[in-house]
Amino acid sequence: MLWSYAFYWLHNPGFGFAVIMAFLIAIVITIVLFDRLSRIAALLLVPLALWVCYATALNFAFFMPNS
Repeated sequence: MLWSYAFYWLHNPGFGFAVIMAFLIAIVITIVLFDRLSRIAALLLVPLALWVCYATALNFAFFMPNS
């Protein structure tokens, strides 16, 4: 939710990129920690991580020419 606020409402793709990177890092840490408890739980988070990687790339592609 914070990414949408930063990117669209504040019109700040740099802050949006920082927010989405923090979210991606949190997802990866969660996958690593969940893998210790349940492999299935960790694998179920992989599509989310892939989707956020794609969104991060789009945000970065928008941020670079407009910075």
